[in-house]
Amino acid sequence: MIFNPNIFIPKYYYYFMEIVVDGKLHGLKWSAAHIIPNHPKCGRLHGHDYVLSVRIDIEDNDSIKNTLSQQGYILDFGDIKDIAKEVIKEMDHHFLLPIKHNLININGEDYAEYYGIVLQKNHIFELNVPIVSSENLAKYFENIMMRRIGLLISELRAHDKLGWFNYSVHVAVFEGEGQGAWM
Repeated sequence: MIFNPNIFIPKYYYYFMEIVVDGKLHGLKWSAAHIIPNHPKCGRLHGHDYVLSVRIDIEDNDSIKNTLSQQGYILDFGDIKDIAKEVIKEMDHHFLLPIKHNLININGEDYAEYYGIVLQKNHIFELNVPIVSSENLAKYFENIMMRRIGLLISELRAHDKLGWFNYSVHVAVFEGEGQGAWM
């Protein structure tokens, strides 16, 4: 690729900091069962040991430089891990039920039927997705983590512990060693 100095690339495209929490190394793991209807292999009831990783991209600006020089960090890794653990503990050892799927039949308050399997409601975790897959789980977690990290950043700003900057939150859900989806 030839560098063209006449093309303007905004600063935030290449000047940013990544804050990363590797779920495999920090216990952001859970086990759950699911079905992918009509899949030749995954159409049967099966489970995974999932791992959630989080990456926050932060724009490098004067506010970030000031925060780093005053307190030495931008976001506490412990806060990010706590937010992720709150979400995954609810799913651990449950059947992940995609409530947007047309094969679901909820029988009162105690049972749900999905793909011919009857499940007690206290054994399921309902997900607002059409099918449970690593990709849809990553999208689900991205929405939750973006909202909760946004609340954390707002709280820090309200107490003058953090300035203004642009950021984005990305998550990965791995369902096996080296196979997963980033959002």
